[in-house]
Amino acid sequence: MKKIVAIGGGEIGSPGCPVETIKIDKEIIRLTGKKRPRVIFIPTASSDSDGYFETTQKHFGKRLGCKVDVLRVIKEKLSHAEIEKKVMSSDIVYIGGGNTLKMI
Repeated sequence: MKKIVAIGGGEIGSPGCPVETIKIDKEIIRLTGKKRPRVIFIPTASSDSDGYFETTQKHFGKRLGCKVDVLRVIKEKLSHAEIEKKVMSSDIVYIGGGNTLKMI
């Protein structure tokens, strides 16, 4: 069964900031039922920030043991099929915060 877990706010360890979401992130990983789930990070609201992706990769990849990929829809021109494939092959879709207008 598919699940949606929506949260807002909280730091995942950006430079100079503490990790605030470790408990909820571990629970989200547990809900996948997988030892090493695939996380797709969508940083559209931060203009596809490379730094934000690096932080996400460190948090979910190195710290929590997930396989992390990124879906950049501003910097990369992907087809609808490519976007769908990336999202549908992921166990967790993590949408980063930032500018709401860009995200929409």
